[in-house]
Amino acid sequence: MTAALLLQVLSGGFFAASTGSFRQIALRLPALQVNFIVLAIACVLLALYGTKQRQETYALVAQHGRRLLIAGFVNFAAVLTWFISITGAALAPATAGFYVKIVSTVVLSALVLKDPVWPYRISGAIVVLLGVITTLSLVSINMSYHIYAAILSGLLASCTVVTIKPLYERFPPQVVLLALLLAALPWGALSIIPVWTAIEPEQFAPLFTTSVLMLCAQVFAMAAYALARASLVATFEAVRLPVAALYGALLLGEPVATPFIIGTLLIVLGLSIACKQGA
Repeated sequence: MTAALLLQVLSGGFFAASTGSFRQIALRLPALQVNFIVLAIACVLLALYGTKQRQETYALVAQHGRRLLIAGFVNFAAVLTWFISITGAALAPATAGFYVKIVSTVVLSALVLKDPVWPYRISGAIVVLLGVITTLSLVSINMSYHIYAAILSGLLASCTVVTIKPLYERFPPQVVLLALLLAALPWGALSIIPVWTAIEPEQFAPLFTTSVLMLCAQVFAMAAYALARASLVATFEAVRLPVAALYGALLLGEPVATPFIIGTLLIVLGLSIACKQGA
């Protein structure tokens, strides 16, 4: 469990950094186009990893093509709605909205994957959710469509997790991720045709940086889900919230309010409860 938690901390750091990089190009290129380019670059980087991985990916696609095609579409939509959300919302509240994923993943894991959800895990998830809501400060934040996009992104991401979780039993996380990204490419290619905009030379660097950072975030997250039950790892994802808020405060100049501090303490408490023996 400790390894899965550390992997989620690393994933959160790369996730936040990719957001900062994305914002350099968010106002100049359509989100659909950025999403597809980031996806394509990530596929190329993963495919270059090794011959054995490519062979395993072909086998995975051949055996589970339909599942991957559905998951690819849902994942593409999840990343797209996330990109849309952070074009107009601060990183901390957008990330907090995204973590409706915690509850939806726990529920879907119990219903679809038949994960045993023990009292400690339920209690921990509830406390973590209280921390997320506190950080989000629903009463003081203007719930624009950007925040709703973040919430939708979290719901779609939980569906992706539950759809591909059974594949970890037979294939390494990086192979599952490559197959998932490849399955999303056709959806991305179809979506960019009406919105394609010429790319300026100075935009290539932030596009590539966003791709690398987002890929690292997904690799670490996939590795975490391969190590433990989805309902527990989803709770661990809450550590990304304080990481994202700190990144936004230190590097993006976003304010850190009292609700952030209280929410972070609740998240830490909830994680400690969820990790108790028997969770």
